[in-house]
Amino acid sequence: ADDNASGIAALFETARVINEINYQPKRTIEFVAFAAEEMMYSLSCLSGSEYYAQQCDSLSRNIICMINNDMIGYNEGEWEIGISQFSGSCFATNLAASIAIEYTDLELDLFEESDGFADCEPLWNIGIPSVYIMETEFNPGYHSIADTIGAMDFSYCAEMIKTTIGSIIAVSNEVNILDSPNIKPAYLSDNFVYPNPFIDK
Repeated sequence: ADDNASGIAALFETARVINEINYQPKRTIEFVAFAAEEMMYSLSCLSGSEYYAQQCDSLSRNIICMINNDMIGYNEGEWEIGISQFSGSCFATNLAASIAIEYTDLELDLFEESDGFADCEPLWNIGIPSVYIMETEFNPGYHSIADTIGAMDFSYCAEMIKTTIGSIIAVSNEVNILDSPNIKPAYLSDNFVYPNPFIDK
């Protein structure tokens, strides 16, 4: 249910909302669900995202951003959103983080900077800026029959999806978004005091 029907719910709900508001993007939005993420590191077959990335690379497709939702429905009280910081994906990270802060009730938790992982990795490997959105509390039912719908927090999941919807609308509407790849994050100020005794200062 959480891994990863919650991500699939985000895909369908984002598509539903964008259709319902009759949004007209300046860029094409493509919704893709990948199979077999856990097979990514197998030598015997390709995962869905690996195959997709190979096709995109061979066709020299112009993809400016990949947004991935993976396990976004489990929460035990900490309303936080985990957002990746993949090398070379600064604008995507900053955009998603800013949307989360501005339009949701979630606290931001940025992962440590890293290379792409999970279904982001194959696209990140071919140079596509990527952002990975995930819950921050580890689901104890992960990869087991205990990963059930009864453990899902639907209000929390809806807040996570708001970040995806806002990010997709921003990326697909701002034709010149890549002209400023180091978009200043809304969650950073010009000055820092450490240790910081203030909230949002």
